Amino acid sequence: MRISAFSIAPAMAAALTLSAAASPEGFDNAAGYWFGGTLNVSPFLNLSYQRDDNVNGLREYGKQRARERGLSRQFDDANAFVIKGGLNFLLPGNHWRLDGRAFIHNEQYSNVDADDRTDYYEMVILKGWTDGGTTWFIRERYQDIRYDDDFELAENDRKVFELVAGGEMAVTDKSKVRASAGYLDYNYDDRAGDDYNRIHGTVGFAHTLTEKTDWTVSATYTTFDRDRYDTNAYGVDGKIGLRTRSTDKLTFDASIGAEYFRDYKYNMYAADGTFLGRKSKGDDETSFVYDIGGSWKIDKRLSLRVSGRSEYEPSQDVYDNSLFENSISSVLTYTPGDHWKLTAGVSYERDEYNRKVARRTDLNGNPYSSVESGGSKRTDDEMRYFATVAYAITRYCSVYANFRYTDISSSIDGYDYDRTRYGAGVTLKY
Repeated sequence: MRISAFSIAPAMAAALTLSAAASPEGFDNAAGYWFGGTLNVSPFLNLSYQRDDNVNGLREYGKQRARERGLSRQFDDANAFVIKGGLNFLLPGNHWRLDGRAFIHNEQYSNVDADDRTDYYEMVILKGWTDGGTTWFIRERYQDIRYDDDFELAENDRKVFELVAGGEMAVTDKSKVRASAGYLDYNYDDRAGDDYNRIHGTVGFAHTLTEKTDWTVSATYTTFDRDRYDTNAYGVDGKIGLRTRSTDKLTFDASIGAEYFRDYKYNMYAADGTFLGRKSKGDDETSFVYDIGGSWKIDKRLSLRVSGRSEYEPSQDVYDNSLFENSISSVLTYTPGDHWKLTAGVSYERDEYNRKVARRTDLNGNPYSSVESGGSKRTDDEMRYFATVAYAITRYCSVYANFRYTDISSSIDGYDYDRTRYGAGVTLKY
């Protein structure tokens, strides 16, 4: 088996018995099957039919290249049968708890030019706490994405690994200190030089102003390492904010500050493709940044969540560039009865690229490359909409229908994008 979470760790194996046992105190309503009274395993299986009108997720320049090669079916409408099976597990202990999830996700398309996909995924979260109010967590995630066809315009096979840890400790009756650190690594099989990783660390302080309001201050350092560059990019930000629990139904967290970003050192080109014989010094960028989040339980059946943030990061689809991202999203959940659930959401993202681009095919096949002189400013505006309606037939079986639409409008030719996906399915779980 290619996914590590399917091999049960020795501590879990010791808890297994041949017969089920009662659930531990406080977990009477937990789904799944209890082994030895300590380990809970909840298997699930999802079967669905999906319709996709841009099956390989191509931008306009990708569609044009496909037409020129007689491969228009690479972005035609296609039907997919999707199967996703796996398990959730839970192992509670004394002042600690281990949660995990592992599954295999497979998409098979009717279109012969569509990139069938198999996704192996696992995630484990270990968290703990003390009577004195100290809390900590460790989260690990691994994903292995494989595509059956490897034609020019398709996605590339890749592996993703993430490890994050953090904690919070009270220093006075009204004050807490926080710290977290994380590592994220992308490893591509067929794109030499595109492998990259990101490491970040955050320290923070929170002080209680009133019974329901805290003020916070934090600082974060992030470094980016990409194989094709000799140097790293990095960013440093500082923020202050407020976190409020104004009522039992309304919470809100907002922080604002500034970020300094130092980009990679790039080879410098003119718009006509002429190499200028030197590297950039590493572009320096500074901007106002924000991070917001909130939830509102409007009534017992209706709730709303909002989130938003801004940050610098290196570009992923055009070499030798970076961007400043602003995003905001909202999700509405409505449960009109014991069996029905409706979820709908919308998000907006604006990406402003720091360096100009010119029409000249780069090493990754994109029709634009970043340039030092000449060129045009690039800005992308992205809208996403989604909705899901689900009906629980029994505790173990539910049916659903979903809809997703993405639209990207770019200031440069060929980078517009739109994709509509919808379908229906059934979920079985224990």
